[in-house]
Amino acid sequence: MRRKSKWIITGSLLLAAAMLAGGCSQPGAGRAGAEGVQEVASGEREPGTGADEGNGAMQEGADTDKAGEIAGEAEKDAGSTGEDALRPDGLPVQMPAFTTTDLAGNEVTESIFGEKDLTVLNIWGTFCSPCIREMPELGEWAKELPENVQLVGLVVDIEGEDDTVHKELAGEITDKAGADFTHLLVNMDFAPVMGQVVGVPTTLFIDGDGKIVGDPIVGVNVGGYKKFVEDYLSEQ
Repeated sequence: MRRKSKWIITGSLLLAAAMLAGGCSQPGAGRAGAEGVQEVASGEREPGTGADEGNGAMQEGADTDKAGEIAGEAEKDAGSTGEDALRPDGLPVQMPAFTTTDLAGNEVTESIFGEKDLTVLNIWGTFCSPCIREMPELGEWAKELPENVQLVGLVVDIEGEDDTVHKELAGEITDKAGADFTHLLVNMDFAPVMGQVVGVPTTLFIDGDGKIVGDPIVGVNVGGYKKFVEDYLSEQ
Protein backbone atom coordinates (compact mmCIF):
# COMPACT_ATOMS: atom_id res chain seq x y z
CA MET A 1 0.00 0.00 0.00
CA ARG A 2 1.54 3.29 -1.11
CA ARG A 3 0.81 6.33 0.96
CA LYS A 4 1.80 9.94 1.53
CA SER A 5 1.73 12.16 4.57
CA LYS A 6 1.43 15.93 4.62
CA TRP A 7 3.40 18.08 7.01
CA ILE A 8 2.73 21.80 7.31
CA ILE A 9 5.96 23.38 8.45
CA THR A 10 7.29 26.88 8.94
CA GLY A 11 10.01 28.45 6.84
CA SER A 12 12.57 27.88 9.57
CA LEU A 13 11.80 24.16 9.63
CA LEU A 14 12.10 23.99 5.86
CA LEU A 15 15.54 25.56 6.16
CA ALA A 16 16.48 23.05 8.83
CA ALA A 17 15.25 20.20 6.66
CA ALA A 18 17.33 21.44 3.75
CA MET A 19 20.40 21.54 5.97
CA LEU A 20 19.73 18.04 7.22
CA ALA A 21 19.54 16.91 3.59
CA GLY A 22 23.14 18.10 3.26
CA GLY A 23 24.19 16.24 6.39
CA CYS A 24 24.14 19.27 8.70
CA SER A 25 22.31 19.86 11.96
CA GLN A 26 20.20 22.94 12.60
CA PRO A 27 22.56 25.81 13.41
CA GLY A 28 22.45 27.10 16.95
CA ALA A 29 20.10 24.38 18.14
CA GLY A 30 22.76 22.14 19.62
CA ARG A 31 21.36 19.10 17.86
CA ALA A 32 23.70 16.23 17.18
CA GLY A 33 23.55 15.25 13.51
CA ALA A 34 24.12 11.50 13.38
CA GLU A 35 23.86 9.04 10.54
CA GLY A 36 20.48 7.83 9.36
CA VAL A 37 18.07 10.75 9.50
CA GLN A 38 14.63 10.53 7.92
CA GLU A 39 14.19 14.17 7.02
CA VAL A 40 11.28 16.42 6.10
CA ALA A 41 10.74 16.17 2.35
CA SER A 42 8.18 15.13 -0.24
CA GLY A 43 7.55 11.88 -2.06
CA GLU A 44 5.94 8.47 -1.78
CA ARG A 45 7.00 5.32 -0.03
CA GLU A 46 5.90 1.91 1.05
CA PRO A 47 5.00 1.69 4.75
CA GLY A 48 7.90 0.36 6.79
CA THR A 49 10.55 1.40 4.26
CA GLY A 50 12.67 4.49 3.73
CA ALA A 51 13.38 6.40 0.54
CA ASP A 52 16.83 4.79 0.52
CA GLU A 53 19.05 2.83 2.87
CA GLY A 54 20.72 5.78 4.56
CA ASN A 55 18.35 8.72 4.28
CA GLY A 56 14.68 8.98 3.50
CA ALA A 57 11.86 11.44 4.02
CA MET A 58 9.13 12.32 6.46
CA GLN A 59 6.77 12.11 3.50
CA GLU A 60 4.17 14.62 2.26
CA GLY A 61 0.64 13.55 1.27
CA ALA A 62 -2.87 13.00 2.48
CA ASP A 63 -2.52 10.03 4.81
CA THR A 64 -1.23 11.87 7.89
CA ASP A 65 -2.98 15.22 7.68
CA LYS A 66 -3.12 15.01 11.46
CA ALA A 67 0.67 15.39 11.55
CA GLY A 68 0.32 18.57 9.52
CA GLU A 69 -2.26 19.85 11.96
CA ILE A 70 0.14 19.10 14.81
CA ALA A 71 2.93 21.11 13.19
CA GLY A 72 0.49 23.92 12.37
CA GLU A 73 -0.77 24.00 15.94
CA ALA A 74 2.83 24.36 17.10
CA GLU A 75 3.10 27.65 15.20
CA LYS A 76 0.36 29.05 17.43
CA ASP A 77 2.33 28.00 20.49
CA ALA A 78 5.60 29.55 19.33
CA GLY A 79 5.01 32.84 21.13
CA SER A 80 3.69 31.37 24.36
CA THR A 81 5.18 32.30 27.71
CA GLY A 82 5.00 31.08 31.28
CA GLU A 83 4.32 27.37 31.46
CA ASP A 84 4.78 27.21 27.67
CA ALA A 85 8.21 28.86 27.76
CA LEU A 86 10.58 27.78 25.01
CA ARG A 87 14.21 26.74 25.10
CA PRO A 88 16.72 28.44 22.77
CA ASP A 89 16.31 25.53 20.32
CA GLY A 90 12.55 26.13 20.08
CA LEU A 91 11.49 23.10 22.09
CA PRO A 92 9.30 23.70 25.13
CA VAL A 93 11.07 23.82 28.48
CA GLN A 94 8.43 21.49 29.86
CA MET A 95 6.86 18.57 28.02
CA PRO A 96 3.22 19.44 27.32
CA ALA A 97 0.37 17.78 29.18
CA PHE A 98 -0.99 14.93 27.08
CA THR A 99 -3.36 12.01 27.11
CA THR A 100 -2.71 9.29 24.56
CA THR A 101 -2.51 5.52 24.30
CA ASP A 102 0.33 3.10 23.78
CA LEU A 103 0.46 0.35 21.17
CA ALA A 104 -1.36 -1.96 23.57
CA GLY A 105 -4.23 0.50 23.94
CA ASN A 106 -3.40 1.59 27.48
CA GLU A 107 -4.03 5.24 28.37
CA VAL A 108 -0.85 7.17 29.10
CA THR A 109 -0.41 10.75 30.31
CA GLU A 110 2.57 13.02 30.96
CA SER A 111 2.74 11.47 34.42
CA ILE A 112 4.81 8.70 32.82
CA PHE A 113 7.84 10.99 33.10
CA GLY A 114 7.46 11.19 36.87
CA GLU A 115 7.91 7.43 37.17
CA LYS A 116 11.67 7.69 36.58
CA ASP A 117 14.46 10.19 37.12
CA LEU A 118 15.16 10.26 33.38
CA THR A 119 13.18 9.24 30.29
CA VAL A 120 14.76 8.71 26.88
CA LEU A 121 12.04 9.61 24.36
CA ASN A 122 12.74 8.10 20.93
CA ILE A 123 10.55 9.74 18.26
CA TRP A 124 10.19 7.45 15.25
CA GLY A 125 7.96 6.39 12.37
CA THR A 126 7.04 3.14 10.67
CA PHE A 127 8.18 4.62 7.32
CA CYS A 128 11.69 5.33 8.61
CA SER A 129 14.38 2.80 7.72
CA PRO A 130 16.99 4.26 10.12
CA CYS A 131 14.43 4.13 12.94
CA ILE A 132 13.69 0.50 12.24
CA ARG A 133 17.38 -0.41 11.98
CA GLU A 134 18.16 0.97 15.44
CA MET A 135 15.13 -0.63 17.11
CA PRO A 136 16.79 -3.98 18.03
CA GLU A 137 19.65 -2.17 19.75
CA LEU A 138 17.18 0.06 21.59
CA GLY A 139 15.29 -3.02 22.72
CA GLU A 140 18.45 -4.52 24.19
CA TRP A 141 19.44 -1.24 25.82
CA ALA A 142 16.00 -0.82 27.41
CA LYS A 143 16.55 -4.08 29.28
CA GLU A 144 19.94 -2.89 30.57
CA LEU A 145 18.89 0.56 31.80
CA PRO A 146 19.15 1.31 35.53
CA GLU A 147 15.95 1.27 37.56
CA ASN A 148 15.62 5.06 37.52
CA VAL A 149 15.79 5.42 33.72
CA GLN A 150 13.25 4.36 31.08
CA LEU A 151 13.07 4.29 27.30
CA VAL A 152 9.80 5.38 25.66
CA GLY A 153 8.94 5.52 21.97
CA LEU A 154 6.68 8.08 20.27
CA VAL A 155 5.32 6.90 16.90
CA VAL A 156 4.59 9.85 14.60
CA ASP A 157 2.54 8.23 11.82
CA ILE A 158 -0.25 6.38 13.60
CA GLU A 159 -3.46 8.38 13.26
CA GLY A 160 -5.18 7.33 16.44
CA GLU A 161 -6.82 4.10 17.54
CA ASP A 162 -8.67 3.71 14.24
CA ASP A 163 -5.47 3.58 12.18
CA THR A 164 -5.12 -0.18 12.53
CA VAL A 165 -2.83 -0.50 9.49
CA HIS A 166 0.02 1.56 10.91
CA LYS A 167 -0.64 0.54 14.48
CA GLU A 168 -0.27 -3.12 13.51
CA LEU A 169 2.81 -2.27 11.44
CA ALA A 170 4.40 -0.53 14.42
CA GLY A 171 3.59 -3.57 16.53
CA GLU A 172 5.22 -5.88 14.00
CA ILE A 173 8.34 -3.70 13.86
CA THR A 174 8.74 -3.54 17.64
CA ASP A 175 7.91 -7.23 18.15
CA LYS A 176 10.44 -8.33 15.54
CA ALA A 177 13.09 -6.06 17.08
CA GLY A 178 12.38 -7.15 20.64
CA ALA A 179 11.74 -3.49 21.45
CA ASP A 180 8.99 -4.17 23.99
CA PHE A 181 9.28 -0.88 25.86
CA THR A 182 6.33 1.55 25.85
CA HIS A 183 5.52 3.20 22.51
CA LEU A 184 3.07 6.12 22.51
CA LEU A 185 0.82 7.34 19.71
CA VAL A 186 1.33 10.99 18.75
CA ASN A 187 -1.61 13.39 18.84
CA MET A 188 -2.29 17.13 18.94
CA ASP A 189 -1.17 17.33 22.57
CA PHE A 190 2.41 16.92 21.34
CA ALA A 191 2.22 19.94 19.00
CA PRO A 192 4.80 22.07 20.87
CA VAL A 193 7.35 19.28 20.47
CA MET A 194 6.44 17.99 17.02
CA GLY A 195 6.65 21.48 15.53
CA GLN A 196 10.40 21.36 16.20
CA VAL A 197 11.05 17.82 14.95
CA VAL A 198 12.74 18.10 11.56
CA GLY A 199 13.59 14.42 11.14
CA VAL A 200 13.27 11.01 12.69
CA PRO A 201 14.60 9.41 14.70
CA THR A 202 14.86 12.32 17.09
CA THR A 203 15.66 11.48 20.70
CA LEU A 204 14.86 13.73 23.66
CA PHE A 205 15.80 13.40 27.31
CA ILE A 206 13.20 14.29 29.95
CA ASP A 207 13.72 14.50 33.70
CA GLY A 208 11.36 13.36 36.44
CA ASP A 209 9.67 16.78 36.48
CA GLY A 210 8.84 16.54 32.79
CA LYS A 211 11.48 19.05 31.68
CA ILE A 212 13.51 18.47 28.53
CA VAL A 213 17.19 18.30 29.48
CA GLY A 214 20.29 18.41 27.31
CA ASP A 215 20.30 18.62 23.53
CA PRO A 216 18.11 16.55 21.21
CA ILE A 217 19.91 13.94 19.13
CA VAL A 218 18.74 13.78 15.51
CA GLY A 219 19.55 10.56 13.69
CA VAL A 220 20.68 7.10 14.69
CA ASN A 221 23.20 7.44 17.51
CA VAL A 222 22.57 4.86 20.23
CA GLY A 223 26.07 5.44 21.56
CA GLY A 224 25.20 9.10 21.95
CA TYR A 225 22.00 8.27 23.84
CA LYS A 226 23.93 6.02 26.20
CA LYS A 227 26.63 8.61 26.81
CA PHE A 228 24.07 11.28 27.66
CA VAL A 229 22.37 9.01 30.17
CA GLU A 230 25.69 8.08 31.80
CA ASP A 231 26.81 11.69 31.99
CA TYR A 232 23.47 12.90 33.31
CA LEU A 233 23.30 10.31 36.07
CA SER A 234 26.89 10.96 37.10
CA GLU A 235 26.07 14.63 37.62
CA GLN A 236 23.03 13.99 39.85
